[in-house]
Amino acid sequence: EGICLVFVSKFIRDLFYMARGYKLRDLIGGATGTAAALDLSGFLIAVMFATVNSIIVNNNSWVGQASDIAITGIMITCLLLIADWITDKAIFRKMDDCEEIYNRKNTALAFGRVGNMIATGLIISSSLGDAGTRISVLESLSHCLIWFAYGQVALIGISLLYQLITPYDDLEEIKKNNLAAAIPIACIQLAVGLTISSGVHGVHDDTYQDIFSVSLYLCSATVLLYLLRTLCDVLLLPRTKISEEIKNQKNIGAGLIEGTAFLLGGIILSYFLT
Repeated sequence: EGICLVFVSKFIRDLFYMARGYKLRDLIGGATGTAAALDLSGFLIAVMFATVNSIIVNNNSWVGQASDIAITGIMITCLLLIADWITDKAIFRKMDDCEEIYNRKNTALAFGRVGNMIATGLIISSSLGDAGTRISVLESLSHCLIWFAYGQVALIGISLLYQLITPYDDLEEIKKNNLAAAIPIACIQLAVGLTISSGVHGVHDDTYQDIFSVSLYLCSATVLLYLLRTLCDVLLLPRTKISEEIKNQKNIGAGLIEGTAFLLGGIILSYFLT
């Protein structure tokens, strides 16, 4: 069921981009298709994360089961495509994502978008709730939409905050295909997705109480964001500055170290939320 849903989602996404003038099958082929393939991989992983624990099949007939899967798949795909558009306009606002990825082969931008896609997939999965706690996906529709909107606001807000505290222009570096600058942003979004997903996971009794609790943890995450970046400079790379390594040297290792620190913070927060 899950694999079937992934292929259906990919087909819908291909149609969406074909309408914008991009034939993804042709763009991914060849040695220059890495950025397009990476962008697609992030989407497919997000679909699978969103699907896990959320598919409900309570009908006995084949037609009824196919209908249940189709409703879940269409909803997940639509939400991910909306998140894709929001990411383009809000987080990576200085670039045309399609132009950069499919024409200029910008792998750095594609990697940054992967973080947003997977984070959104995690949020969707948890907001749909455990499959055993509801009769149909439509039962959790309003709840899912609330958390989806909240998640996008959180992803945008914390990503923009990170862009403010870095001494270099993150988007300009990513536009130059600097993968080292894209890794921390992708990891920040994954950390936010993990935090929200953990706070929402399980049976949903009081949505607004859950939002309040998760917001407190995200406020803590914003403080940790600055502290972890400072600690990375002092403890992990004491003889140099991460910002200089990322901007001037395009040091992917420095980006990985900073991104890992953010992910560790997200894992810690998600543990306490569960």
